[in-house]
Amino acid sequence: MNLRFLHLNDGIPSPAGPKNAGLDAATGTYMCMLDSDDYLEPGALGWWYQQITAEQADAVIAPVRHEAGGIIKTPRARPCRVRDLDPVKDGLAYATSMRGLWKSSIDGVGDVRYVPGLSTGEDLALGLQMYFSGAKFLFPKNGPAYVLGNSAEDRVTDRLLPLNDEFRAMAVLPEEWLQNLSVRQRKSIASKIARTSLIGAIRRRGPEHDWACKELAAVQAAAGILEGMAPAYRRAMTACDSKLLESSLTASEGSEFFRNAIKNHRDANLVSKIFTRKLQHNLDVDSQLRQLLRAALDRRS
Repeated sequence: MNLRFLHLNDGIPSPAGPKNAGLDAATGTYMCMLDSDDYLEPGALGWWYQQITAEQADAVIAPVRHEAGGIIKTPRARPCRVRDLDPVKDGLAYATSMRGLWKSSIDGVGDVRYVPGLSTGEDLALGLQMYFSGAKFLFPKNGPAYVLGNSAEDRVTDRLLPLNDEFRAMAVLPEEWLQNLSVRQRKSIASKIARTSLIGAIRRRGPEHDWACKELAAVQAAAGILEGMAPAYRRAMTACDSKLLESSLTASEGSEFFRNAIKNHRDANLVSKIFTRKLQHNLDVDSQLRQLLRAALDRRS
């Protein structure tokens, strides 16, 4: 094995630059990306290589855990599902960070590149394009894991960025690529982004945040992107999530309406945090109830 250390000083506050520099320098058939402060469990790389070659797969999605020991239950794959993964049925959109072992060239993806210049979410477009490319993925849930380190005192992903910056990743998803996906696939992507990016960003800031013109406008622009991507995606959202999303679209600057909507979302009862507004929509593959049931059936700890 040849080990090279590369130096990059591009002056851009984005992790995409160093990652793309590494990809440009790589010459192997497979690639594995390791973020700062993270590490692999002993034997992980060799074990993944054995799996990917034995199954003639395009990628191995690594199980991920925290350094403290807790397993992160993403992607939200069906119980006992190790191969023949479906991007919608197995919730691959929830694991867009490239963790595991991948072919350096995958049909339908083109150049493997992170989106330059993004402060966060630089892997969203790449991960989604890979998962929805029709490639063959393996998910050995009980194999060696990718470990998220706890040593970093100031991870970029933990900072509160201006919302225009935080939402740029969804705004730059390739429009032509999105339109070539099925309605079902776009709905799955929109549901994931709404939960983890849009609602997550609102909750982290809370009702006490300064919801001034730029911040509220960024929320409304993001909500509009998701509505345009898949208008039916909100049917699979919980009652309280759906209400917050509706409020974000109709709120006006400086009013207490949006702050109250965030308070109501935070204080919502358990039923509205789990179930959709209409009973039949709880059967949707993207519903929170289905997600919780899968997590409960996943006995890893």
